[in-house]
Amino acid sequence: MHHLAARYFRNAHLSMLWAVVWTCCANAALAQVAAPPSRQVLIVVWDGMRPDLMTEKNCPTLWQLGKQGVTFRNHHSVYPTATNVNGTALVTGVWPARSGIIANHEYRPEIDNRRVSDVENPAVVRKGDEIYAGKYLAVPTISELVRAAGGQSVIAAAKTVGLLQDRHLVRDQNGVTLFSGLMQTRESLTALVSRLGPFPASSYAQKDSWTTKALTDVFWK
Repeated sequence: MHHLAARYFRNAHLSMLWAVVWTCCANAALAQVAAPPSRQVLIVVWDGMRPDLMTEKNCPTLWQLGKQGVTFRNHHSVYPTATNVNGTALVTGVWPARSGIIANHEYRPEIDNRRVSDVENPAVVRKGDEIYAGKYLAVPTISELVRAAGGQSVIAAAKTVGLLQDRHLVRDQNGVTLFSGLMQTRESLTALVSRLGPFPASSYAQKDSWTTKALTDVFWK
């Protein structure tokens, strides 16, 4: 998994956009999330995008951003090299054995003894937190740590994996988690849809664009 951590932007939200392969509110509550602190840190993660694809011709904006920063030459995905496993490692800073997410699909009989579960499925995540006393992920994520310290966070993901990045949000709790066109509260989602229209049903590119627009045009305003 290739990932890029952009250095700094103007405000201090911690924001995360999951894009390309996975793919790739406008109400008072969202206005509170978008209040501009002093600095903004952005983490962008692409699934399945090899470093050799990041050229000036293929993606000039990303290429230029990379030229202004630092490139790590000695790095590798955690094992196994699966989307949810590596995404969780990035936002927790721990190995899969410690975070508890060791595959994209796992058989956990205490959650469902009849079939393998998608680890990022909202129903699976909710049941896992019920069973494990809020420790479906055994350690906190970056977003949760930022909010615990009094900061604000925004998660924007075009697939359900975004829920793993910050699943403990309640209304007016210094953050937003948008995943696969869903949010934790119906009110927040309704307000977002009124601004952007419904989440696209099929095209990955359209889902990515919709999610990006939610991040840049709504949550950062």
